[in-house]
Formats: sequence, C-alpha cells, structure tokens
Amino acid sequence: MSSRYTSWARLVWAGVALVTAVPALADVTVQARYRMPDGTTLERANYYTKDRSRVTSFDGREYVYDGKSKQVTVIDHATKRYWTGAVTLADSIVARLNSQRDSVFRVEIAKRQEEFDKFIEQFNAGIVVNQTEEERKIAGYNCSHWIVSAGRNMIHDRWVASGFTIVKPAPELDRVLMAGALDPLGRQLVKMLLGARDIPGLTLSATTTYKTPTQAGTFSWEATKVTTDKISSSAWESPKDYQRVEL
Repeated sequence: MSSRYTSWARLVWAGVALVTAVPALADVTVQARYRMPDGTTLERANYYTKDRSRVTSFDGREYVYDGKSKQVTVIDHATKRYWTGAVTLADSIVARLNSQRDSVFRVEIAKRQEEFDKFIEQFNAGIVVNQTEEERKIAGYNCSHWIVSAGRNMIHDRWVASGFTIVKPAPELDRVLMAGALDPLGRQLVKMLLGARDIPGLTLSATTTYKTPTQAGTFSWEATKVTTDKISSSAWESPKDYQRVEL
C-alpha cells in the first residue's frame, strides 16, 4: 500500500513510538534499546496507559505526559535537570533549554536560513508512506514493515505490531516534541514522524536516517520486552538526584 502523506494536522518519537498505546485497557511497558544520533547507546523503558505515557525522544530527553491534568515533565539527562508544568507551556520551555545548550549551533542556523527554506520546500514535496510485504517478530509480537521517506532528506523504517488501541495525546504535546529539534528541517522531520503514528498499532522498532544543512545522522530503537503488568506509580517520577528548574 502506498500513499502520499499530506495531512499535518495530526502530528511524535519519534520514530519514535511517541503515542499512548494500550491493548484493551491494560498498561503497557516497553523495554527498549536505543542508539542515539551521536552513536551512544542506552536502554530505557517506555510506559503507556490510557491516560499517561513516558517516552524517550531522539534528543535523549524523556517526556512524561499526564492526559488528565494536561501536565508534562521534561527530563533532561544531559544536564540532570527536569521541568514540570502545563503542556501548553512545555514547547517554549524545551526551546529555552535548547537555546541554553546549543547557542553556537543556533547562530549557524540563522546564517543558513535560505538554504533551510529550500530544503523544506523540497522535503514537503516528496513525502511518501509505503507498507511493504515484510514481517518480523519483535519482543514476541508479529510486526509489519512501513517506510516513510522524504526524498533524500529522510528515510524512516518502522515495524508496527497490530492489535493495540492507540490513544492520541493532546496536540500541544506534538509541539513539545517538535521543539526538541534544533533546526527548521529537523522540526519538519519530527512533524512527519508524528504524522506517521496514524499507522494503526504500536511501533516496536524504528530507524531514522536524516540529513539537514547542519546535521546528518541516524537514530534507532527496538523493543526487547513488552509487558502488560500494572505500572508502578514510581514509573512517572523524575530521578530524585536531578534538579527541578523553574524557567
């Protein structure tokens, strides 16, 4: 099956399984192994319920979202800090965290704005979503293979397990995840990946290869174990030795 992806209204991961997914009404814990854009590897658990999710994004941060209270916690492991507040404010908080951490990089982006504009135009004109005939088993679940591409700028391989009901988070959370991208084309890449969550099911493996005028790299992750046990309240807490920041 092949279709051009044109809707930007429903945007996450995140190549990332940045959605809340539950089979029936059960909680879901996905243990996953990540390879970050800088080549480092890590293992973390993602948690999903019908009201909450805790996920790792491409920027290495964790995002804890509470759909009932419309609150989000941004955990920045690189600086051992975290912020908690209304989801409507979180995108600006993430942008400020980025500006503090990557000021030199932001100057380079400003110098190359025209180049970014050209890349974005080409990017938007070449977005395609394909489902292949390939299948494989990941963490005990049969998964189908999807490829999302935007010309030469991005190739995203996604393996999706069917049988999961997807509960989409608030649109404000999409803006939070997009704010984690450092350059304009990077935000478009994240926007496209968030749109790809319309593929039914739970993503259990994904690899994203991308290229922008200032960055190129690969981000990947794969589930190693999926459980549906009741999730402990401690799963939603921030590390106790991290500093809470007020911005």
